Formats: sequence, C-alpha cells, structure tokens
Amino acid sequence: LGNASVEAVSTVFAAAGKVTSVRLRRNKFALVFFEQQAAVKKAVDSLNNKDYKGTNLSVAAAKAGPRVDATADSKVVFVAPFFGQSTTRNQIRALFAGCGKILKLRNYRNNYAFV
Repeated sequence: LGNASVEAVSTVFAAAGKVTSVRLRRNKFALVFFEQQAAVKKAVDSLNNKDYKGTNLSVAAAKAGPRVDATADSKVVFVAPFFGQSTTRNQIRALFAGCGKILKLRNYRNNYAFV
C-alpha cells in the first residue's frame, strides 16, 4: 500500500460496504473492518488482484475479528504513581466518587491502588 492513509484505504474499500475501522501496518498491509460480514466477501471478490496506484492488491478475509475494547467489561482501575504514603482511603474514595459506586478499594504504601 506504500504510504496510503487510513482515509485513502477507507475510500477504496467503501465500495464494498461501510468501513468501521482501518489499521495500517508498517506501510505494508492494512486491516479493514466492515460493519457487515457480507462486505468482506464483496471486498475480496471485487478488489483482490486489482491495481491500486501501480500495486496489485491481495485481498483476503482475515481470520480474526477486531479486538474487543479491554475496558468494556472492566470494573477495576489501577492507579500509580499517584498516592502518597499518607493518602487515606477516604481521600481515594472522594477522588473517585464521581465515577460510580466503589465496591472495593485496595491501596498500598508503595504509591498505588486498585479501585
């Protein structure tokens, strides 16, 4: 792909379906994520072995889907280095009070906490 931009790749593949995300890897290949699975087949059928700016494209269905957001189901945050040794549990609770109900709090003297 040379130095194609995310926008350029999105534009090329938009003909196959709605592109939700593009990840460029070392200016050698791109991972293109579509909203619909049918768009993957259409992209492979219509763009594989086609010329793009003097380069013959190789388009194949990826074996893995997009990564799930690591924070999607997380209920714990790790905070460091943030707290001094004299920081109290109540001070930490007050700091995170606006984030929702705190179910568990573990703080350590080494300047970190799990909330």
